[in-house]
Amino acid sequence: MMIVSWIFLILLILYWVSDPGQPIPNAAPEKDALDVLRERYARGEIEFYEFEERRRVLQNKDCLSF
Repeated sequence: MMIVSWIFLILLILYWVSDPGQPIPNAAPEKDALDVLRERYARGEIEFYEFEERRRVLQNKDCLSF
């Protein structure tokens, strides 16, 4: 009986480790920075001028070079 328990435990661990690429079933999709910015504007945390300024920066981030 002890051997069956150990085999079951090993198989369970192998199952968990063997497929790490599967998404979590009820996980919310990741939000990008622009989505977060839109939500903050919708909640009234930032005003329109700040929203527009930050949106322009986020959309032009590929143009920046350091």
